[in-house]
Amino acid sequence: MIETILEEIRGLNLPLFWLTESEHGKRTTWSFVPDNPCNDIYSVTKVFTVTALGFLYDQGLWKPDDKICDLFRKKLPERYDPQWEEVTLDHVIRHRIGVMEDFLDIDNYDMTQFGSEDFLKLAFERPVPARPGVDYQYSDGAYYLLSRVVTELSGEKLDDFLRPRLLMPLHVREAAFSKCPMGYPIGATGMYVRTEDMAKLGEVYQNGGTFEGKRLLSKEWVELVFEREYELAKMENGGHCKGGMNGQMLYLSPHGRVIAWQSYDPEGKGNTLMELILKNE
Repeated sequence: MIETILEEIRGLNLPLFWLTESEHGKRTTWSFVPDNPCNDIYSVTKVFTVTALGFLYDQGLWKPDDKICDLFRKKLPERYDPQWEEVTLDHVIRHRIGVMEDFLDIDNYDMTQFGSEDFLKLAFERPVPARPGVDYQYSDGAYYLLSRVVTELSGEKLDDFLRPRLLMPLHVREAAFSKCPMGYPIGATGMYVRTEDMAKLGEVYQNGGTFEGKRLLSKEWVELVFEREYELAKMENGGHCKGGMNGQMLYLSPHGRVIAWQSYDPEGKGNTLMELILKNE
């Protein structure tokens, strides 16, 4: 489909680096503004973290109603808001912790100024003024916690956990992860990959948990992700998408295709690209 509107896309003069379309397993990538092949996909990283949780869910190692404090009982700070005891993994995934501010955002703040190298401690020291599970507050801190959940359940750091289970099966050519001072991937942002590899992850969910005929995730997990919008938000047209800071996008079309792009678009001009794609589907 992109081929038919390629000239219109170029005519938009967007700060667009790369765009990959996957349709029926065939991937095509176009370059617009010359750039490095791997870029920070910012919050699209969260879909990779969700996927790591999916592998652990399929192993029966956690359930959405599990309390996060139970996982970190031996690592909690001496003093923390008792409301944390009510926070479930589902609340964390869906940004409903009850912490009513973003925290541990390395894209907008200097992590060396956070006051401690122990980000897990910093997270649990946040006050929880709202009732967990009710109010939505998007937070990178939530997904740092989930990165640590992966380690707590598997014994491996997020990047090491994903490599044999996801990155290698998807034939990801390069991947790098921004990490906290203690060496744990942030989980919320800071993953560097190509657009083709973003699209491949989209294919896994588009195909009900399979990639190139091989099952990676259960249908049950994929359905849960779509039902609860675990970072793949449902769109009015029935598709799903996840965006990242400065104009990164992973789009799962209701017609079976996947489109991913990377750009430097702090002004949100790329909204016109999504509108053009939706108009021509």
